Amino acid sequence: MVLVEGNLVSWGRAETVIRILDMPSLDSEATIEDIIEAVRNGQGDLHNSLAYLQQLCTLCLCNFPMNKMRNLSLCECRMCAGCLQGYYEVQIRERLAKDMACPVCGRPDIINENQSEAENHFQFLELMLKNLVDEDTYQLFEKKLRDWHLMKDTNFRWCAHCEEGFIFNPEEPGRRKMECPNCKQFTCFQCKKPWEDQHTGLTCEQFQLWQQHNNSEYQAAGLARHLQENGIDCPNCNFRYALAKGGCMHFKCGQCSHEFCSGCSEPFKRENCGKYTKCATAGLHCHHPRNCLFYLRDNSVQDLQKLLTENGIEFDTQSTCENQTEDATKCCVMEQKETPNGLKDEPCAKHVPANYAGLCDVHYKEYLVGLSNNHNIDPVTLFNVDELKIILWRSEIVVPEKRRKQTAEIYHQMLIQVIKEKEPLTDISRPGQVESVCLP
Repeated sequence: MVLVEGNLVSWGRAETVIRILDMPSLDSEATIEDIIEAVRNGQGDLHNSLAYLQQLCTLCLCNFPMNKMRNLSLCECRMCAGCLQGYYEVQIRERLAKDMACPVCGRPDIINENQSEAENHFQFLELMLKNLVDEDTYQLFEKKLRDWHLMKDTNFRWCAHCEEGFIFNPEEPGRRKMECPNCKQFTCFQCKKPWEDQHTGLTCEQFQLWQQHNNSEYQAAGLARHLQENGIDCPNCNFRYALAKGGCMHFKCGQCSHEFCSGCSEPFKRENCGKYTKCATAGLHCHHPRNCLFYLRDNSVQDLQKLLTENGIEFDTQSTCENQTEDATKCCVMEQKETPNGLKDEPCAKHVPANYAGLCDVHYKEYLVGLSNNHNIDPVTLFNVDELKIILWRSEIVVPEKRRKQTAEIYHQMLIQVIKEKEPLTDISRPGQVESVCLP
């Protein structure tokens, strides 16, 4: 019967099938059809047939027939179809395309590795998932893969109202009012905030000033909302986070995994970036400019206020929040925090000192530094001689020696002048923003 039903070519192969079926110690999730296929594939040899049936899945550590095992295109990791299906169903539902590497070895590194390898991986994955997951899950995978490709375009933006991402190609150059193809609501291409009619004809900075003076809800929310609405923009995929910059400046984008400084948008490098000779031994590092919050937050609030006053810039000291509660002594600005379960967005909750406009020390400094950078104020006068020398050393600029009869003040001013000439200030108020464009 086995000979006929299994379409085997000899009695010997049929006997091998029966011997395997009679083995009480066979450790394999195999059916009789799998055993017949194993014998046929092993040409009747018992050893080869057992090897075919006992392939170890590196995820669940169970044995399966070879025809129920799968592997990806760039590695030799072997997994059963059930484990691979379960893994990718979860990844597709809950994660992004960048998280869809091999569950065993993690290859390819979709963010940092050669993009041709990532492309090959996704092409293989598309073919495999077509027959592995249900249609709804496959369509969601296609959408996330599309977003991964689109994020590389400089005109890619995320909708401020829903989770849709799209390419914005305006009919008129400079137009900023974007309509989401999914929810049909509008977002500003430039500042990435929900579009309002009052934004028409105004730059993003002018619109923000209009809100501060005319929008009662905006005024009631106070500076905490200001910090969140002018939150962290990923320079790689343009996703905006309604989070303050205070706390750890090393930010990792949840959309594309790009690592950068939340104060100046400069990338964090884990290897030699080639900018300076010392980068080869720097390990994880970032080239923060001197007006980055990373450096300026070490100054006192009084020094930062003095810098603004000397440049004619007004700043708030009193909270404008109208809905004060018993928690008014705690800062409510949202931050990205390290938790036992990973990164999480949570309120700051630090103490709010008097005359800090309802913010804690860290976020009030962020507010003051933000004002300074929005007006392109060079903070170089805040640094003492030793700090100025460090700025020159970081930029690999020769530090001039102090002359014998030169006063400390004159030497201080000389270092400032050298820095201004050889290391011009970097504008980080709105990286890549064109302020002269006012089209809706």
